[in-house]
Amino acid sequence: MKLVLAKTLWGVDGADDEDQWDSVFGRIKEDGYTMIECVPAFTFGGAPERAQKFSSLAAKHGLQVICLLCTSGGYYQQGEFVYCSSFELDVHLNSVSKEIELAMHANPVHINCHGGVDAWDHETQVKFLLGAIEIAKEKKISISFETHRQRIFCNPFQTRSLLADERLKGNQELKITADLSHWVVCCERQLHTPSCWVSRDPWWQDLLEQVAAHVKLIHCRVGHPQGPQVPDVTDPAYKLDVKAHLDMWGEIWNVQRKGGATETWCEVEHGPAPYMWTLPHTGVPVADLWKVNNDLAKMIRAEFQDVDDVNSLHASMSGSNRFAAES
Repeated sequence: MKLVLAKTLWGVDGADDEDQWDSVFGRIKEDGYTMIECVPAFTFGGAPERAQKFSSLAAKHGLQVICLLCTSGGYYQQGEFVYCSSFELDVHLNSVSKEIELAMHANPVHINCHGGVDAWDHETQVKFLLGAIEIAKEKKISISFETHRQRIFCNPFQTRSLLADERLKGNQELKITADLSHWVVCCERQLHTPSCWVSRDPWWQDLLEQVAAHVKLIHCRVGHPQGPQVPDVTDPAYKLDVKAHLDMWGEIWNVQRKGGATETWCEVEHGPAPYMWTLPHTGVPVADLWKVNNDLAKMIRAEFQDVDDVNSLHASMSGSNRFAAES
C-alpha cells in the first residue's frame, strides 16, 4: 500500500497570493508531498480564473489538489471569520453544491467537507449525509466528511450512532476524513491508550475499526486532552500524545490494507494560531509551523514504512496486542 503525503495550505505564507503560488508549490514538492489541500473561499476568493491558475501551477509541480469546503461558512465577513452560520438543512446542502462548483475549477481529486451541525437531531444528520453524497455524485467528485468539532462527526458517540443507522451502515459511498485530534479534545482524554480503551472505554477499538473502514483521508495532527494541537511534535513532553496518534493512524492503515486499498492519503495539518500556541501580548508563535509539519511527516514516513513492510504477524496485530508487545 502506497503512502501519499499531503500538506495543508492552512497557515502557509503566500498560499492566498497567486504571485507566490509557483514558489510555494515548488517548496512543498521538494519536501516530498504530492498533494495539497486548500479552502477555495480563501485561496480563490470566489474567482474561477484564480482557481484555474492555481490548478495549472499545482499540476506543474506534480501536486494533486484536495479542496476543503465548510458548509454555511468558511469565509470572512466584515473582518470576522464565519464558520457555521445556519441551522437549516437546505442551507447546508445548497452550500455543498455551491462550494463544489467553485472547487471544480481547480480540478480537485477530492472534496473534504466540514459538514452540517453538531446539534442537529439524528434524522437531519442522516439526511444531510445522504444528500451531500448525492450532490457530489452528480458533480462527479468524491467527498468525505471530517470528524471536526461543530460538525456532525464532532465526537465518537454521535459518529457511532450514525454508522449504526441502516442507511449508512456499511455504505461504501460514505467516506470519512479522520481528524481524531478533535475527538481527543472533545473527550478530554487520549482514547487510544491502554489506560482508556482497554479498561475505561472498551467500545473504542470496535468504533475505530468501523470508522477506519470509511476513511478516505487522514488529517494528521497530534492533539492532547486540553487542545487540538501540541505545539511541537518533537517535544518529549508530548511523546505519549504522538504515540497515541501514530497508533490510531496505524490502525486505520491496517484496516485499509485488509480492505484491499492500494494507497493511503495522509495530510499533515498542524495549523497557525489559535491552534498554534503563541506568546502572550506579542502573538509570536512558539514553534515554526512549517518545521512542525515536516517533522510530523518524517514520523509518518517512518511509522508507515514500519507498518507496511513488517512481517504479516506484526502487521496483523490489533492495537491491544501492539500495546502488550511494547509494554
